[in-house]
Amino acid sequence: MKVFLSSVRRGLETERDCLPGLIRAIGHEPLSFEEFSAQPVPSREACLRGVQSADVYLLLLGPCYGDPLPETGLSPTHEEYTAALVKGIPRLAFRKAGVDFERAQIEFAKEVESYSTGLFRANFTDAVDLQAKVAAALRDLPSAAEPAVWAPLSTKIEVEWRENWARSSSTPASMASVLDVHAVPIGHPSLSARQLRETAALLAGRVRALGIVSASAAIEVDSDMVSAWACPVEGDRRPAADDIWPDAVLGVRISSRGQRSVWQRLPADRMGSLLDPEDLPGRIGTLLRLLGSLMPANNGLWALAIAVNPSTILGVGPLGSLGRRSSAQMTAPGRGPLRVAPDESVSVGALNDGADQAGRVLAENVFDAFGRWR
Repeated sequence: MKVFLSSVRRGLETERDCLPGLIRAIGHEPLSFEEFSAQPVPSREACLRGVQSADVYLLLLGPCYGDPLPETGLSPTHEEYTAALVKGIPRLAFRKAGVDFERAQIEFAKEVESYSTGLFRANFTDAVDLQAKVAAALRDLPSAAEPAVWAPLSTKIEVEWRENWARSSSTPASMASVLDVHAVPIGHPSLSARQLRETAALLAGRVRALGIVSASAAIEVDSDMVSAWACPVEGDRRPAADDIWPDAVLGVRISSRGQRSVWQRLPADRMGSLLDPEDLPGRIGTLLRLLGSLMPANNGLWALAIAVNPSTILGVGPLGSLGRRSSAQMTAPGRGPLRVAPDESVSVGALNDGADQAGRVLAENVFDAFGRWR
């Protein structure tokens, strides 16, 4: 098992140096930025690749936040934490006791500690104390994550569907369908226009940190009285007739009600898009974790909704057949979006460690609805 060690070195020198040997001694492989410094790619890119290759993310919180990167406004450690969250690997966090945190580190620690499910957290006093707690956490790892917990809804939840938004909802014309995933908090206080402006300013950095777009790609970011959004700007190139349209996140949005939304172009060829039973659950799970990482999620209940906005053709089948099909079933002209409204509430784990479980439930609902919709 590969364990990625993430922290600012300043103020945690002894603790960082003592962990790789411990991790090896209990049968795992440590990954850390000290090992990436000689690679032929920038250190930041190498570290984020390290997170993507890891099986476990281990965070040390010390007094220093680190230097924010200009592209995202986040420190390298904060970016690594976000990447691990979206990937969905187990995350272990250890906070050093008895030291004064910088203001930015206090806010980062609040974000880390705001999640009520799946994230193991412990305080430590010194390197010896840390070693014992890390060894115990790695040993108990299989039982660390808490799944999404479902419950009946006590009231009807109104979803802000993308077609009804006044702004921020445009998508490029193509043969591809678009998948929308929405997470609506239950009992969430409204966000003011000022808070939405501040949220918009943060979204671009989060979108870059999550790897949705490159560091140099353009992002349209704005807000109004009812929402804040960030939409990557795609180039003018359109695939040729025989090309496969790749999937791509087209935008993220947070409304004044706290609803989080993401919309993604589905893979497609000249015959349109396919809903793949093997692909869709994991795809939805990834998008749910993305929504959870846009900003700290409250620990209350959430309602999840999903929609597929069809192109001319939308079918069910393996994605591996894209580009090799000779026929497909036409979607009825004027057919509106396939929508699955929430009929249950779920714990915040659905936006975190329980996202894959929630993704399976939502995918089943989509295929049930597709049978009636077509």
